[in-house]
Amino acid sequence: MRFDDGNNIICYSDSDSLRIPGGQGTLSSNVWRGWRSSSGNTYKWDYLVSAKYSGSEKVERIRTTWRSSADLRNSASISMGVSADGASAGASSSWQSERTKSKYWENSNGAKTSSWRSNIVVSPSRNYRSGTISTTNTAKVKLKSDRKTYEISASVLNKNRGHTIICYAPFIRLLDACKITDSYPRHVIYRNFDYLIFIYGMTKIIE
Repeated sequence: MRFDDGNNIICYSDSDSLRIPGGQGTLSSNVWRGWRSSSGNTYKWDYLVSAKYSGSEKVERIRTTWRSSADLRNSASISMGVSADGASAGASSSWQSERTKSKYWENSNGAKTSSWRSNIVVSPSRNYRSGTISTTNTAKVKLKSDRKTYEISASVLNKNRGHTIICYAPFIRLLDACKITDSYPRHVIYRNFDYLIFIYGMTKIIE
């Protein structure tokens, strides 16, 4: 489903869940990428990835692992704001699909969530092929009650696929929805990452 006002689409999100056998709970993978902004010759997207376990079992460890990709050319680069994660295209003028190195954040202190927030940067922007940015996140959990490790993935592209939700919310920044005061008109459309995404001034829904 796509939400817009005929002018802008500013955030993409996806969430997928796995029911752990034996009634041990649910593991969710979440990925949320904001709208593209530009500064000089650079494009930037905010993003948040997370793994969440919902259940009564004790967690031994939980990990969120993510990567991004885009079509680039002429030595353009892509990074996700994590040390040594970047990738660069060759010097050719032909489009090349480049993927960042996978990065992860793991909690082994009994926490039921693991998350990371940063931004994707592509430079120079003129050597990025519009509409090709994608971000994938894999959630993985090991419960103390089970010898197996369970995992589930979610991903967002610039095009709506599967159950990706695209929302329009022009007056909020990514993850700032909870700061909106009651004086703003709003319509709650989706709940994810324990945050609310609001729509303001939505005029149509396109499926």
